Amino acid sequence: MLRWGLIAPGGIARRFADAFAALPGQRLQRVAARDPAKAQAFAAQWGGAAAPSIEALCADPEVDIVYVASPHSAHAEHARLALAAGKPVLCEKSLTPDRASAEALFAFARQRRLFLMEALWSRFLPAWRRAQELLAQHAIGEVQRVQSSFCFAPPYDPRSRLFDPALAGGALLDIGVYNLNLSAWVMRLAGQGELLDWQVDGRLAPTGVEQHVEGCLRFAGGARAGFVCRLDGLSPNAFCIEGSRGWIELPDGFWHAQSLRWQRQGEALQAESHPFARNGFEAQMQACAEALEQGWLEHPQMPAADTLATLGLIDALRERLGAQ
Repeated sequence: MLRWGLIAPGGIARRFADAFAALPGQRLQRVAARDPAKAQAFAAQWGGAAAPSIEALCADPEVDIVYVASPHSAHAEHARLALAAGKPVLCEKSLTPDRASAEALFAFARQRRLFLMEALWSRFLPAWRRAQELLAQHAIGEVQRVQSSFCFAPPYDPRSRLFDPALAGGALLDIGVYNLNLSAWVMRLAGQGELLDWQVDGRLAPTGVEQHVEGCLRFAGGARAGFVCRLDGLSPNAFCIEGSRGWIELPDGFWHAQSLRWQRQGEALQAESHPFARNGFEAQMQACAEALEQGWLEHPQMPAADTLATLGLIDALRERLGAQ
């Protein structure tokens, strides 16, 4: 039985806790928050027991692995507490607000021979595994272009985690991480190599964080990835991979896709359903169990190098835009 400790029982933590229904070999053991009353209420609803503090949860011998679900600005602090106590860590994306702090965190985990992974859950979903399989089969020929959008329009609140610079707000760290991480991953799977250069434009929110970002990435093999991520409007929120002999699309919220469509030149359109076992989070939780069983310090489906490359790109894009 893999026993999880959960730090910061907010909105995304509820989805994490719900996924245990599809994981008979795992359970929620402890919950901790800065406000102990919140931890107690969460444990009463979702199971496990409330720890008196985050530090106590990390030190608890009945916790095997820790999930960090706090705001971006607290990720490094909470993940380091768990690692220092000898606990492997799954930490929500973005792992940290910048590449330098992520490098330090991975170095600390390696020094202690502990597993650490950013929770970029999309990579583990059945629909994305199927896209990965199609790319490995060269089903659409040479990949030439990727286009993705992730946009929504939350009410503007300068104190919210989306818009507050002190909470590492902004479109790139919250949602653009999906566009950038998955685009680079697809390009590597397709043999397009490393990122060569990029262009970006955008608009800042009144708080100084980026609210609207669109850009183009150019890779060594010549392919390009266009992207848009916005906190001020809507879009199809699809991810399309275009090739010399066909295309693949993950539609309607690509980061949590449960279907894909693809077509090869001269052949019929294929529409495939790839539903979650529960809510999708169970796939990355199973991957963590696999990594611990194998003694891995990182999972090959979501290695540290990919987290660092994405955060390095976000650093550069935010600097170009003048974001806080």
